[in-house]
Amino acid sequence: MSVTLKDVANQLGLSPATVSIAIRGKRAGKRGLSPETIQQVCLTAKQMGYYPNALASSLVNKKTNVIGILLSSISFSTKETLAGIKKEVFPSFTPMLTIHNADGASERAEIKTLITQRVDGIIAAFSGDFESVGAYRELSENLGVPVVLIDRSIPDLNLPIVRYDHYGCTYQATKQLLSLGHKRIHFFSVSSSATLLEGHKLRQEGYIDAMVEAGCKDDIVVDFKPSCHDWVEKGNLKPIVGNILDSWSNNKPAATVLFLDNDYLAYEALNQCQSRGISVPEEVSIMSIGDYFFSEYVNLSSVSVKSELMGIKAAKLLLSLIEGEENWDKKPIILPIEVRMRGTTKRL
Repeated sequence: MSVTLKDVANQLGLSPATVSIAIRGKRAGKRGLSPETIQQVCLTAKQMGYYPNALASSLVNKKTNVIGILLSSISFSTKETLAGIKKEVFPSFTPMLTIHNADGASERAEIKTLITQRVDGIIAAFSGDFESVGAYRELSENLGVPVVLIDRSIPDLNLPIVRYDHYGCTYQATKQLLSLGHKRIHFFSVSSSATLLEGHKLRQEGYIDAMVEAGCKDDIVVDFKPSCHDWVEKGNLKPIVGNILDSWSNNKPAATVLFLDNDYLAYEALNQCQSRGISVPEEVSIMSIGDYFFSEYVNLSSVSVKSELMGIKAAKLLLSLIEGEENWDKKPIILPIEVRMRGTTKRL
């Protein structure tokens, strides 16, 4: 097994970023390295048999002022995240956007593309395909490319991450619904990934904990639909939401709230409720997560997750890592959420 930057860093008790800077002989950011430190790092690396390959050398020795962005899809939330990133990095850096559509093979191919383009760092949303973990490990440990994750972490990799409070958004929203007199609150979520990603897991836990604390354990319903690729497309949304409403109407006594984990689901639910003659919120209240641009205009109760702020925070962190500054405390940066009750929910 080849020696990595992380191996050299562990031997010296330094960070991989510091070792990378020393091997390049740089004095980056606020953390200028002394000639003695650079000499010691280079000597240790040579003794351990660490040699950067040609691709790694070309990547780290030549700054391109380009930042790679790897997202799962383009939607209202990702557009807001992109806007936040661009606000922070432009004009000093140019963002290069790639999309993997929750497909692991595509994700790995896009990572290779970003490497060949010699980007200075990457902001990425993990697809959930565990075969891609090695590609992220190669980026951060072997090539020394700064990587900041958004929305969800990667198992077994302690990479910097910026995300909103998945647990808090369902916990707080469910508590508010309970305070309105609702007990039969059913939670539905959809994912392009075949696996239960961190965000989905935490949102389910937040909902369940709030229900249990309120003594509504017997009323808990969690319906998770994985592997729904391109589910936000209207042609795919229709059957998904149709099944949710069929389940609601067939379950007696019916839930008084349908808690949907994305505004896209809620938009289609409002549309189908109208076509089915189901009055919202008189017959059923609808709660959602996202609070996208149109949610206020359709009077949708939703949890604001501040996607633009996530982009700003992720970009700030990445820029500091590119400059060699150690300002990440190894903990996720969790952004606040806000529950916004509007006309699709009512007090019982």
